[in-house]
Amino acid sequence: MPVTMPLVTRPTARPRSDALARVAVNETNTCTVSATNPTAAMLTRRIAVLCAVASATSAIADSMPNLGASISQSFHHSYVGALRWRKVLAIIRVKTNLYANVLFRYLRCIQRSAVQFLKEFGIEEMLNIFLKALHILRREGVSGVTSRIKYCHDAALLREGPRQSGKKFKVAGVGTLTAQLAGELKRRNLLASSDCPEARHVLVNPLPSDLQRRDIAALVLDSAYLSHCEPETVLLLKEQFSACPSVVVTTEKTLNQAVDFGAAIAKIMLVPCLGNRGAVRLAIGRWLVFIGAIAPEEYLTDVLAMGEPIASRSRVCISLPEHIHRREGFLDNGQPDCKMFDGIRLLPGWKGAAWSYKTVATKALQSGARRLTICEDDALFGPDFPAYFNAINRYLDRVDWDVFNGVMTRVAGRPEILKTRRLGESHMIHTPHMMGMVFNVYNRSALEWIADWNPDAGGADTNTVDEWLNGMPGLKVVSSLPFLASHRDDVHSTIFGFKNTRYTGIISATEREMMAMVGMS
Repeated sequence: MPVTMPLVTRPTARPRSDALARVAVNETNTCTVSATNPTAAMLTRRIAVLCAVASATSAIADSMPNLGASISQSFHHSYVGALRWRKVLAIIRVKTNLYANVLFRYLRCIQRSAVQFLKEFGIEEMLNIFLKALHILRREGVSGVTSRIKYCHDAALLREGPRQSGKKFKVAGVGTLTAQLAGELKRRNLLASSDCPEARHVLVNPLPSDLQRRDIAALVLDSAYLSHCEPETVLLLKEQFSACPSVVVTTEKTLNQAVDFGAAIAKIMLVPCLGNRGAVRLAIGRWLVFIGAIAPEEYLTDVLAMGEPIASRSRVCISLPEHIHRREGFLDNGQPDCKMFDGIRLLPGWKGAAWSYKTVATKALQSGARRLTICEDDALFGPDFPAYFNAINRYLDRVDWDVFNGVMTRVAGRPEILKTRRLGESHMIHTPHMMGMVFNVYNRSALEWIADWNPDAGGADTNTVDEWLNGMPGLKVVSSLPFLASHRDDVHSTIFGFKNTRYTGIISATEREMMAMVGMS
């Protein structure tokens, strides 16, 4: 059976079929070269001739005493040797071209992948990713790299949220929030007339017939309504939970019921129906920011007008009331004197967090605060926290500072420590950089800088609230070693979506590096 072999040649502009030559070796050891490629055929003939000459010369040299007999025998050997060489060369070419073609296809795949990668990321960004991975491996070890892989960002929290600016709403149904919703929408000029065809519907405790609409902006549910739902209504609710932009509940019990029925916590907003009028109006405004009906600036104005004052040296915890277990865990950790602030729900999540800090700082400045402690509901405190924190506050009264960074998550590059002071068994360090918002104390200068946060100044890599604060000119940061507080690693980040375990290695590496710099074991 003929063996067909492609010949590897220098790439030309001709079609691939013209660049191939086929050498066939049959069972009688005769060798034929096709005329597909004249150049390849000529080269093969020349190789055969050279093989014959070499074989004859070798035979003559070995049999000089009997030259006549040797001549005849040598020609026979040269002929057979030439045929064998041709066959060997043919096999070598077949194998070589086979492996070359496989290698070529593999390299082409790599090339296409590399080109696509470079188009998407660019050489500089690819190099930055590689260097970042090496930095993580050096500081945090293999566990730091694996935690980045295992606990990834939630892409849904990094996307821009819905925008319904300019749209109007109709409120239908009977419930504890019906009147308040209609009144607040009317005050903001968002309540549609009865004959408006483009209005979106806000359904309060809806009937089964209402749940088949496709223009629903929100479902507003009471606990009594969910407790007495018929099976048919439950099925319709489950369909709408995935279709409508938001689900408004009035109590924590209702929230848990809605989750049991299949509502995603990412869509649920808690608007308490009890409390003073200003608190209910702010809760409704917070929901309107979430669905994109009003801008965060408008909600900030309402907080300044209706929110409770924030006293100097008080403590505020920014928390999302929809994440009940996080808030309960914080309160169980022994911080009863901390005032809870319902964080702004906004996509992407880092913008919602920054707007929350901006709102708290602005309200504190309006209230005349000159120092304020702000923490998040995943902060964790040891049993000696009260005494330790009081000593730190007395130390801050004697020095020049902008921010006390209670938990420093990371530092770009090598930390810079300007000076250190002993405080009991701990060290107080002064540094020009900070990172991390788990538990911090802010002087008035830092509050003013946070209040000036600009949502259009950059993206998630450059304009998060801690990045913004770290860019404050002449920033003076004080921190303690060991760190004053820590964070819960059993909960997920409400900003990026990954589990807090991802932060554990980062914080430990930062603390360990700084303690080594000041001579602490």
